[in-house]
Amino acid sequence: MIKCPLCGNIFDEKESRSGCMGCGKQGCGLVKCPNCQYEFPPEKEVEEKTKGLIERIKKLFGGNK
Repeated sequence: MIKCPLCGNIFDEKESRSGCMGCGKQGCGLVKCPNCQYEFPPEKEVEEKTKGLIERIKKLFGGNK
């Protein structure tokens, strides 16, 4: 299940894909909320990018000693 960060709607991945049928950029990797049409990256991808950013910041400020 996926929760939209904009409207809070909870839906599954199949519902997200059906909302993207009219877009010419199919396969972009974004999730589209069927309720509000907001497009956003999947949570796992966001978590991985955030984790990488945090690690870089720690290294910059000497946090991994």
